[in-house]
Amino acid sequence: MGEWKKVKLGDCIKEVVEKTTENNQYEVLTSSKDGIVSQEEYFDKQVASKNNVGYKIIKKGQFTYRSMSDSGSFTINKLDNKDIGIVSPAYPVFEAKKINSDYLKYFFDSEMFRRAIHNLSQGSTRTALKYKDLIEIEMLLPPTEEQEKIVKILEKVDTIISDIKDIINESKKYMNYIMKKELETNNEMTKLSDLGEIVTGNTPKTSEKDNYGYDYNWVSPGDLGKNKYIVNTEKKLSKKGFDKSRKIPKGSIMVTCIGSTIGKIGIADEMCSTNQQINSIIVRDSVNNEFIYYAIKYNFKYFNDYISNQAVPIINKTVFGNLKIPSKSRKEQEKIANVLRILDNKIENTEKMINLYCLLKNGLMQQLLTGKIKVKI
Repeated sequence: MGEWKKVKLGDCIKEVVEKTTENNQYEVLTSSKDGIVSQEEYFDKQVASKNNVGYKIIKKGQFTYRSMSDSGSFTINKLDNKDIGIVSPAYPVFEAKKINSDYLKYFFDSEMFRRAIHNLSQGSTRTALKYKDLIEIEMLLPPTEEQEKIVKILEKVDTIISDIKDIINESKKYMNYIMKKELETNNEMTKLSDLGEIVTGNTPKTSEKDNYGYDYNWVSPGDLGKNKYIVNTEKKLSKKGFDKSRKIPKGSIMVTCIGSTIGKIGIADEMCSTNQQINSIIVRDSVNNEFIYYAIKYNFKYFNDYISNQAVPIINKTVFGNLKIPSKSRKEQEKIANVLRILDNKIENTEKMINLYCLLKNGLMQQLLTGKIKVKI
């Protein structure tokens, strides 16, 4: 095995500044946390300037990143899924030299790189990662053969993670298909207000500090959309605050009805209360609450026509109660809910498996990219 060397990224990468000479010369791309994607697909519209002459050209195998960050974290992506495209002139574009490009990609995904970025921002309010700063970051570089072997090991883990994600995506597609089919083929529809009492949450007076405590769940938009059942909330109310609030019984459906989180949904696992940004359905005993949950979750986009045409989207209590879902007997509701619950549980368990493999990958990168574990050549 050869010697590992400490090098600067500037020794391993080369900036590429090739720009378009005509409008819409290639597809406009954006660099996101999930990779380099079509800007039109990412934003559901093209947000680039109508005149994109002078945009930077990026070719397959080259790297780019969004150089500004609100969070202080930066994702550097390699273009693997397209042959060519264009990105904003503000995006640095570069390519690997004297280094395996996939090894470099894994380094950018590693904890070592994140720590290096953090160290750059110490003592400042830095929100930008300029190329001139990027090339000063140091890394340990093994000989070419070891780079290739490390890449093969990490690629095997990535393949497993990708295959598991495909299983999740197929399950989600099937769940969407089931509810879409029910919505489009069902002639009879039922208003949400016919399935239970519609209530809106409230916020206790902030001037009375003893309204707040650590005893009773108080659901806010941030608690919804993560898990089906809301077991524990970030914010709590004291008994005094809870007694003054509008109580939401166990099994009720809660939906965020204002702002950017509109449509986030959950089921109360125990009696709780909500803030004023959430409408709830206190479900009647004759109705399967999981069916309502799935019907809203997988058809919420069909409710967009009811959203007020305001700067802040909102569905008030009355409008929410008038929203409709497919009308089904209790037996039919339970049958559909059982199928979707099985798929939901499968997705949840599979996501846990992905998390384990991601932890494994991060651990391997920490060991392999620092030379703590040497590969056999």
